Amino acid sequence: MLLCVVTAAAQRQPTRSAGDATAGKALFEGAGTCVTCHSIETSGQKRAPDLRWIGMLRAEESLRRAVATHRSTPALSAADIDHLVAYLRTL
Repeated sequence: MLLCVVTAAAQRQPTRSAGDATAGKALFEGAGTCVTCHSIETSGQKRAPDLRWIGMLRAEESLRRAVATHRSTPALSAADIDHLVAYLRTL
């Protein structure tokens, strides 16, 4: 009985749609303007931290908050933020 209750509760949890890492990379390098300050290894600028390990260092929600509240990030849709987070998680 307890297993049924836990399973039913888990099924009702809202799930966030996963972003597309390829679209996230395109945003990072283009309209998202991330590379104007950040680098990933040797590509990009060095005015802000190198993000080559960020996907291993931060949890998904932490990355989402950082992207959504970054002062230099242009206005991004929720889908764009999901795409950027998906890309950063591959680093």
